[in-house]
Formats: sequence, C-alpha cells, structure tokens
Amino acid sequence: MIIKYDFLSKISGEILEVEVNNELGMIIKQLELDEFNLNRKETRRHEQLSVIDPNGTMVAVNGNILDDMLKNELHKQLHDSIEKLNFDQKELLLRVYINGEKQKDIAKSLNISERAVSGRLKTIYKKIEKFLKNKIGRASCRERVCTD
Repeated sequence: MIIKYDFLSKISGEILEVEVNNELGMIIKQLELDEFNLNRKETRRHEQLSVIDPNGTMVAVNGNILDDMLKNELHKQLHDSIEKLNFDQKELLLRVYINGEKQKDIAKSLNISERAVSGRLKTIYKKIEKFLKNKIGRASCRERVCTD
C-alpha cells in the first residue's frame, strides 16, 4: 500500500509517497479517519453555540446576563419607536447621529434656521420618550396584571 504525505507540498511543492505493508497502511488510514472525525465533531460542537443566542450577540462570561437582556430589550424598543417616526424625522436623525452632520449644515441644506432644526429634534425626542414611556408603562402594568 502507498501512503501519500502531501503536507510537504506546502513547503517544497512535492508530495512524498511511502510504501508500507497493508496492515500498517490500514492502521494509518484508520488513524487519519479517526482524526478527521474528531476534528469534524469538535467543529460541529463549537458551531452549535450560536444556537444558544439567536440574536447573534455573545454574553460575556463575567457580564450580568440580566443587564444584557435589559439593554437588548431597550434597544429593541428604541428601534420600534424610531420606526414610528415619519420619513423626514427619520432622515433628520440619520443625518445627525449616523452621518454626524452639524445642525448648522442641515439647516443650510434645508433652507431653514438652526432653531427650526433644533425644534424638530426636540419634537423627535419627545415622541420617542412618549413611545418608550407607553411601552414601559404597559410592561409594568402586565407584571401587575392590570387592565386597560
């Protein structure tokens, strides 16, 4: 039986072939198969950890799980509140917080005063605050088994 060692091909570009008797060849093949299966098993095991956290966020070993859950819930509620805003309000938030534009530049591009931009942002903040208060109020009401 001929055994090929191609690990050398990465170094020198050659494949080394060694002739061994059938009994030793079968043992080597079985060892290679066992190593392959073990590596595959370990890889599967590690990939399955992603199933534990469907959001794709990893929980820190030393972290507080309850704090992480509350932060994730608050993030979801904030996202929901932003979705309730109209297109212009979303665009203004995008320009200020994502693009990092200054209120002065936004006002100039919209042909409005800086005070108007500031006022629009305050309106957005109030809407988000109202939405979050309503969400939190309903959540605490459910815990006390209230009826609306």
